[in-house]
Amino acid sequence: MNGQVLRLAGPLGLVLAVILQGLFVVAVAETIAEMAYLFPVPNAISSHVKAFVDEDWAWIVGVCYW
Repeated sequence: MNGQVLRLAGPLGLVLAVILQGLFVVAVAETIAEMAYLFPVPNAISSHVKAFVDEDWAWIVGVCYW
């Protein structure tokens, strides 16, 4: 997969893509950590989705997590 990306984007494009993806992962991890700190509940994965997004999505996330 990286060989195809390297051929399409070049070395700089590949490095920038990996850096951008890493920053996105760090940002998501930080937001999950903040929610866990500010809203400590049991079964946090589906409870956070239920409180901050939607009840139907929380059910789907709970089933996927299970």
